[in-house]
Order: sequence, then C-alpha cells, then structure tokens
Amino acid sequence: MSNAVVVNILRAFVNEKGNYGNPTGIIVDEEQKFTSTERQKIATLLHYTDTVFLNDIEMANVSFFNPEQETKFAGDALISTAYFLNQVLKKETTSLVCKGGKITTWNDGDLTWIEVSLEGTPAWNHKQMETPSMIDKITQDEASKFEHTMIWAWMDEERGLIRSRTFLPDWGTLEDQGNGSGSMQLAQMLQRKIEIHQGLGSVIFAEPAGQNMASVGGRVRVDDLRLMSI
Repeated sequence: MSNAVVVNILRAFVNEKGNYGNPTGIIVDEEQKFTSTERQKIATLLHYTDTVFLNDIEMANVSFFNPEQETKFAGDALISTAYFLNQVLKKETTSLVCKGGKITTWNDGDLTWIEVSLEGTPAWNHKQMETPSMIDKITQDEASKFEHTMIWAWMDEERGLIRSRTFLPDWGTLEDQGNGSGSMQLAQMLQRKIEIHQGLGSVIFAEPAGQNMASVGGRVRVDDLRLMSI
C-alpha cells in the first residue's frame, strides 16, 4: 500500500529576479508517518541535493536525506526550511535543530541567514583555479571524477566576488547549485565576507563569525507543491 507524500518545493540562493538557486523538497512529517527507509526512498526519488523532513514544527526539528543517505547538515536546505517556517507556515523561528546541532537563523532584508559551528558541516574539498573561465569549461566527464569538491576562482578579489561550481557525484548528485556549507568553510578559510556566484546562476553570501563559526545567507523562492506516492 502506497503512502501519499506532499512535497513543498523551495529554492535557496536564487538571484535578485528569483531565478536559479538550489531546489529542496520539504515534507512535514510530525506524526513520523515515514520510516527511515521510506524517507530515503523519497529522497532518492526526488533526487534533490537534500530533502528535508520536518519532524516538529514547534521545535523546528528537521532531518536531511540526500539521494544516497541521511546527513547531519545541509546549508541551503536549512535556509529553505527557515524561510518555510517563517514565511509560509508563519511560525516565528530563530533557531532550527538537526543532527548537526542547533542552528541560529534570522532575516536581513530579502536574505535568510543561518550561523553554525563548522564542526557539524560536511567535509568539503576546496580547489582554487586561476580564472572563472577555467571553472566554466569543466565538462560533465571531468565533474564525475571529483569527490565532494567546491572549485572556485576570484571574479573580483577586492570586492569579494567569487565564481564557483560544486561537484559531489560520490554523494549522489553530479553538480550542486547551492553549496551553503562549502561556502561557509570558504569564507572561514579566506577570513572575509564573500559573494559567490555558483553553478548556473545561484547567489550565495557567506562570512566568518568567530572561531570555527560562519554564516551563510541567500534569497529563497517558493515554487510549488508536488504530490507523489511511495
């Protein structure tokens, strides 16, 4: 017997016109209707970089699954979830709880931000290239050989503008359009505020926030509801 699944689709890190960004599926599952195995099946079928299961609206408790496995933390998914709670469900939320810890969140204009300890974020490899054009020329065949790697280059170092692409075929997605945790790690490495132009056109803002802490922010757009069954 199949279970009906209602998936709220949001995109974090859209540009000023609401285009691009990274899609996340958010599923309200306070009754724990879906087992861990079913959650993984849903995430695999949706094949977003991350799928969020909202375990408790009042406590803002969430779980993340990528197409391959459950994960502790997902930056873009947390930003989409914070926006979903505050703007869609109208539940004032200043923090979220996941296996990666307690995450502070806030709004600043049209940006939704989170601040976290980097200890709870995935281990990204960062590879700097000399020019943005070198990044743009990476082919799918070349991308398939990377392991959870964020490739970046300065667009304008003085202004803190960065061009990047993220590849994670070993985690079930060839290219990520909104790498929040990798962006925070890069801001911490560079010890400065940065604006990252990621993938096809996503825009990510990140900055260091103390010892082994960083913040990441972006615009969010609500796309639609999707009904599926498992």
